[in-house]
Amino acid sequence: MSAGGAEALERHIGHRLFRIADREGRPLGSGFAVQGAILTCAHVVGDRPADDLMAGPFPVAAVRIGEMHDVALLEIGGDVDGLPVSWTRPDQVVVAGFPLEPGLTGALFGTGRVSGRGVIGYEAHGRSYHLPEAWALADAFVSPGHSGGPVVDRETGAVAGITVANFSPVTGLSGPSGFALPLNALVDDQVIGGVLRQAEDLTPRYGPHPNAPAALLWCRAATAPLTSLACRAAPIPPR
Repeated sequence: MSAGGAEALERHIGHRLFRIADREGRPLGSGFAVQGAILTCAHVVGDRPADDLMAGPFPVAAVRIGEMHDVALLEIGGDVDGLPVSWTRPDQVVVAGFPLEPGLTGALFGTGRVSGRGVIGYEAHGRSYHLPEAWALADAFVSPGHSGGPVVDRETGAVAGITVANFSPVTGLSGPSGFALPLNALVDDQVIGGVLRQAEDLTPRYGPHPNAPAALLWCRAATAPLTSLACRAAPIPPR
């Protein structure tokens, strides 16, 4: 991917990426827009009520914890464009989020790859989580603040997973930089699945495998000049 293409992809993600914080401004993690709501990790919001949460500049109106896995859907009092959704496992990805490390105040976009998958368990804020399927992320910087952030397919710009944990290897050992929950694991979730399916049906996804909304917009854009030219060439005769 060219430098211009990478910058465009970062802008595409950045407009839909949000820092999750409490009402006092203390950062908690990351989230991203999908179909007018914000998707994040359940462990990011914890037991906080909606009126103690912010998603970027938007107050959170309601919190819906997913029935499966470590996910939460935040309903906000604002209109936001969502990321397109992909059900397939990508190879090259962008991992985006807001690190909690001192001195890193803005969003960080790291390129990496999905190096494998497996079963993982982890603890966060006193709760234990078990994922029967998770992706191992390699070559990308992943910090605790990335939790809830999107894992985006570099080829299509569609979000395919959500960062759930970073990897802290034992000294002298190497391993993945973090782990992501694939969105296809949430299709049957009664809380999250319907929103993701709507995003798949309504949000344009481009690349080598465009979905129906993207194909429709492309066709309209491709035929618009011809339609306009035909109208100019053959004006409606006066009555």
